[in-house]
Amino acid sequence: IILVSLNGPALGGLGGNNIASGEGFNYSSALAAKATLKWTDGNLDKWLKSPAGFAPGNAMAFAGIGSAKDRSDLISYLKGG
Repeated sequence: IILVSLNGPALGGLGGNNIASGEGFNYSSALAAKATLKWTDGNLDKWLKSPAGFAPGNAMAFAGIGSAKDRSDLISYLKGG
C-alpha cells in the first residue's frame, strides 16, 4: 500500500496523537469535533472502516477499507510497526 496525503498532515506516527491536531491544516468541522479524542487503534480502525461513519459530514473523499486485516495492517504501518 502506498499512502499519500496531498492535502493533509503526514500520516506516519500518528498513533496516540489527538485527532485533527496537525498544525497548519484546515480540518472539516466534523473531524475537528473529534479533536479531544486520540488516534487509538480503535479510532483508527473505525476511521479506516468508514470515515463517514466515524465523523459524519467530514470532507474525506474515501469510502473506507472493508477488510479488518487490511485495516489492522495499515494501522501497524502508520504506527511504525
